[in-house]
Amino acid sequence: MKKLTCRSLFMIGVLCAGLLGCLTALPSTARAGGIVSCKYLRAGGHNIQLELQVAGKAPVTIIVLQNFPVGVRIVDSRPAMKKYNKKKGQAKWLLKNVGPGRKILSMELDKSVKPTEINGELRYRPPNGGPMETMLITP
Repeated sequence: MKKLTCRSLFMIGVLCAGLLGCLTALPSTARAGGIVSCKYLRAGGHNIQLELQVAGKAPVTIIVLQNFPVGVRIVDSRPAMKKYNKKKGQAKWLLKNVGPGRKILSMELDKSVKPTEINGELRYRPPNGGPMETMLITP
């Protein structure tokens, strides 16, 4: 029988955590289309655009996480991002006081990316309270 190394155990843990993350996100993804929804308008090249649709009373804060390949840098974004983690390749926006309607989040990158290399996540707490809603964003 083959002995498990630390690296093997680490990889098993990463796979389990990823699977658990996917499974816990599934119910929220189905519910997330109610108040806030999000989709890519442009998902490849040097410019990425997301469209947020807010229906009715907006949440106090909307969190948008955008994942890129490690090494890709955001040169400019509108609105301005709150935080960028180079090691994870993840940008974060905290959108506050967003009213109902259509909002565009755009990013200019220093390197071209393929649509298959990016994904994101939208999070918010409904204005009437309750658990945090989460929606996976894929091209």
